[in-house]
Amino acid sequence: MSNLYSFEFSSEKSRGPLWYIIAFSVIIWFVVWWIFTKQYWLVVISLLLPGVYFLVENNSSDKVIVNFTQLWIDISDTFYEYTKIDWFAFLYVRNKPVVLRLFLKTKLLNYIDLKVDSEQTIDLKQFIPNYLQEREKEEFSFWDKIITFFK
Repeated sequence: MSNLYSFEFSSEKSRGPLWYIIAFSVIIWFVVWWIFTKQYWLVVISLLLPGVYFLVENNSSDKVIVNFTQLWIDISDTFYEYTKIDWFAFLYVRNKPVVLRLFLKTKLLNYIDLKVDSEQTIDLKQFIPNYLQEREKEEFSFWDKIITFFK
C-alpha cells in the first residue's frame, strides 16, 4: 500500500526534577493518608497506578511515525481504518496548529492526538477531507489544558 503522506514527531517528555518531586510527594501523601485511615486497599492502588504509569511512559517510543494510506492511517504500526474514524480536527494555540485530533468510533479510546506543525497542516488539509469529515470548531477542553500543563 503506497503512502499518501508520512510524518513523524517526538513523543519525549520534558519533565524536570520539580515535576517528579511534586508527583512523588502527592503519592506519598496519599499513601500516608490511606494508612492513617486504615484503607489499605487504597494504599495498594496508590502505589500500583503511578508505578504502571511510569513503567509505560519510560518504555514508550521516543518517536511516533504516522503514515496515511488510501485505506487506513498507520500510527507506529497500529492501523486505524478510515471507516473507524468519525472525523478529524486541527487544534490551534494562538492561531498556530499544534494537534491533529482523530475522533474514533470506539467507546474506550475516543480520540488520538498527533502533533503537527503549520507545514504539515497545509499538506494534510489537501487530502484528508477526501477520506474523513472535518470538524472546524474544535478546541482544547479544560482537561486537555490541565493534562498538557502537567506533561
